[in-house]
Amino acid sequence: MINTVLGQVDADLFQFVSMHEHCFLDSDVYVLPAREETPTPNRVSIETLGFIRWNYEACPDNFVLDDDQLTTKELVPLGAVPGAAIVDVTPTGIGRGPDTARRLAAVSSATGVMIATGCGFYVAATHPEWLQAMTAEQIADYIVDELDSGIGRPASGQLSSAR
Repeated sequence: MINTVLGQVDADLFQFVSMHEHCFLDSDVYVLPAREETPTPNRVSIETLGFIRWNYEACPDNFVLDDDQLTTKELVPLGAVPGAAIVDVTPTGIGRGPDTARRLAAVSSATGVMIATGCGFYVAATHPEWLQAMTAEQIADYIVDELDSGIGRPASGQLSSAR
């Protein structure tokens, strides 16, 4: 069985799985200064495409995925494929928040795409402040709790731990 954001699913139902996706993301810690004049507004658009191709790291909008409707729209075609699933690997610190489980469940319900999530943390620049005060054992307990109890308690949606 695999725990998805909508509950447990028989692993045999996972036929076509994209193993590294970010439905929602906020990794603006990676924004760097532009190497040339920045367009106004500095947002992803057809008008700024040339700038972004050469300065992708200088556009904060390029590091954020936060549109529930757009995410749903983009996953609808995948949901038409029987057995379609994704693993959303967005960790705490780059977009996973208290409402992520609810948002992912809404996307999964609307599209038919099975969604499981990972757990843990990414590189130091993305760590939340509260993580710095935790011991290695506390961090391990936090991660195991996410595996066992899910993100954004009480919702499920984690790959089950092997304990």
